[in-house]
Amino acid sequence: MISETLKKRLFAELYKRDWGNEEPGKPVKPEHSVLFEHLVYRALAEDFIGQSKAAELLGMLASQFQENRSLTETGTDAAAHR
Repeated sequence: MISETLKKRLFAELYKRDWGNEEPGKPVKPEHSVLFEHLVYRALAEDFIGQSKAAELLGMLASQFQENRSLTETGTDAAAHR
């Protein structure tokens, strides 16, 4: 917790350096989590869900999902073909 006075001083410094609207430095790439995707594939492998439900959960068409699965199973990097 900081005091109201310190907060005002820090904001004044930010705007003085013209950082009020955009942070300094190079932007960091957004992270891409694969946990949900792994959970969907695990549920599919354990027969909790079918292929059409897996495709729906991953936001893709069933045909697109099937193509990605066949590319993955043959050892081709499916992520490169998305």
